[in-house]
Amino acid sequence: MSTWDKTNNSFGHSLTALDTTKKKSGSYSGRIDDNYPRQWSKYVYSDTWTPINNSQDTYYTVSGWVYVEDVTTNGSLPNLAKLWIVTRKQGERGYPTGHISTSSTKEGTWEYLSKTVLIPADVKEINVRIENARLGKVWFDDVKIVKGNTSQTVIVEESNYYPFGLKHKGYNNVVSSNGNSVAQKFGYNGKELNEELGLQWHDFGARNYDASLGRWMNLDPLAEQMRRHSPYNYAFNSPLMFVDPDGLYPILITTRSYAPFKSFGPFFARYHGDDRGHSSDLNASYRTSVGINYDTETHDRSFDKGNSLSYKIGSKPEDGTYSKTNVKDRSSENSLDVHSYGNNADQPGSWDIDQFTKLEVNIDGDIKSDHILNVAGTISGDDFPNQESLITDSAGNTLWLGNFATSGGKATGPTMDLARKNEGDVHINVNISINVNADGVFQSVIQGDKTISIQDWNKQFK
Repeated sequence: MSTWDKTNNSFGHSLTALDTTKKKSGSYSGRIDDNYPRQWSKYVYSDTWTPINNSQDTYYTVSGWVYVEDVTTNGSLPNLAKLWIVTRKQGERGYPTGHISTSSTKEGTWEYLSKTVLIPADVKEINVRIENARLGKVWFDDVKIVKGNTSQTVIVEESNYYPFGLKHKGYNNVVSSNGNSVAQKFGYNGKELNEELGLQWHDFGARNYDASLGRWMNLDPLAEQMRRHSPYNYAFNSPLMFVDPDGLYPILITTRSYAPFKSFGPFFARYHGDDRGHSSDLNASYRTSVGINYDTETHDRSFDKGNSLSYKIGSKPEDGTYSKTNVKDRSSENSLDVHSYGNNADQPGSWDIDQFTKLEVNIDGDIKSDHILNVAGTISGDDFPNQESLITDSAGNTLWLGNFATSGGKATGPTMDLARKNEGDVHINVNISINVNADGVFQSVIQGDKTISIQDWNKQFK
């Protein structure tokens, strides 16, 4: 602990231990045990202050790996790890005046953190600070500062595609010789482009695909289940709604959260909301969203991860930040168990909105003829904001699985209701039986001894 033990600093704490039992690389990592609740956070400065001498403002990047202990049980707050770049100007001694950080609340896994800062020319020393900001343990590894903006990576190739996968012409070019020629064959939907004999087909596993036609070059192995569709069609001719990851048969289950307010958040950080009520429109705005593409026969899954715009009241959309939805898939066979979560990327360190989609999907009857699709389970998670879940068939028919309206305030909800994952808080109970024809198209909903049309079923949720 020779460089993290306060030898050259009169402030902060010493590293708890050099831990050989948990490390990202090398022989050990640095561990900080919590000091909670006696002190809200515990932070450690490197004993090495690096002198710099720049005639103009210069970029520096602090980076490292962090592992946050999972302690979000028994009502406790999730942990928070922080990585700082710290600065001193000429003549400064003692506690440094310049602090800029990046942080992580992701628990139970190593996460890479990086922060690039434009350091003013009058700064003469820089350092690293690592911090355990709540309770539990945090491990740090490969922490370093480098000169330059490492986020400005070299563009090797730019590829833009039409919805069916044909590449745009005129500005899609290889712009660097540093690319991997094998890796660059994987383009549209991550599939390999086969250029043998000039065919230009994509290998999707079950079939070969021609993006110039938007059609498969082989028969659908499940063609008997979708007799109203051509066995050569791709994603039911709707690639914006469906993803066909291997050339077989997809169904779409959507779970998303949205802020029903025109604006929400505390007075010092108010953001534009989605300003809507419950909606079955798959293009409606949201805060987090996951589309689960699920094959009822093979149980294959893929995910459409949301990307929502967050921008403050008084600012323009182009000044905002896109916040992505992350997905943890814990599913097995016909038991879907998907954790979708994401925070406001415009507010680093803000709480995640967590949603848990736990559904059992079963078939009654012969899937190759008219049958019944049973979907039962729960949608749980945070009490803020609103939640909704939908299921969509190959023809674009959408049925409600359920929705939930928050009781949280538009000002207090983002700060008071999101601290925990709240996996046990069930907001939507799902139990639906759907009449499906041999083509995989929804016909009606069975409720007890009654058959309800799709339109009447959906009216209950508006």
